[in-house]
Amino acid sequence: EIERRCDVDSFVFAYLARLEAAAKEVDLAEEQFVVAHLDEEIQIAALRGTRVLDALTSFDEGPFALRQSGALPFDSVLDLCMRATSKEEVLATLHNEGGLAGYLGIKSLDELWTYQGEMAEPIRETLVYQISKEIGAMAVALHGNVRSIILAGAMARHEPFVQSLRERVGFLAPLSVYPGSQLLPALVAGAKDILDQQSA
Repeated sequence: EIERRCDVDSFVFAYLARLEAAAKEVDLAEEQFVVAHLDEEIQIAALRGTRVLDALTSFDEGPFALRQSGALPFDSVLDLCMRATSKEEVLATLHNEGGLAGYLGIKSLDELWTYQGEMAEPIRETLVYQISKEIGAMAVALHGNVRSIILAGAMARHEPFVQSLRERVGFLAPLSVYPGSQLLPALVAGAKDILDQQSA
């Protein structure tokens, strides 16, 4: 009775796959990529060309992120639901008060790298671990045939974080890094494509 949804920003994955294919000078249609857009929300997908074959986010089955709790043990979520007074209260807890904000009390990703509390390093290591597991899962969705693992988003600006991911998943495929959020560039590129098609 529960339907699995795949609510991701497909356009940003397609944009990054096009950038990577151009950079590697390969035929986009023939290649497969794992793309991880690591921003305030985390989105990870397996792509064949620009087609998303599987994906997850920090709002559902993915790793925790800045405010989202990501995947959680089923029994614990049921307990949370039983204690709450409404569905909205549960969703607010899971999507706005969880993740790094819940663990460390931080309000921005910039704080993640400078926070020095007792739990800071274990939480940073756990974040790398969860992201790495999901990248591995997406590589399995592609039968291990992965041209590149593409990292983008605000977290990809922090080289020690990228290096930690590389140490865990670098054996799967080469890593390519596009630092900073790619949502706006992807939207602009998509709009330009539409205008070009209309004027052709």
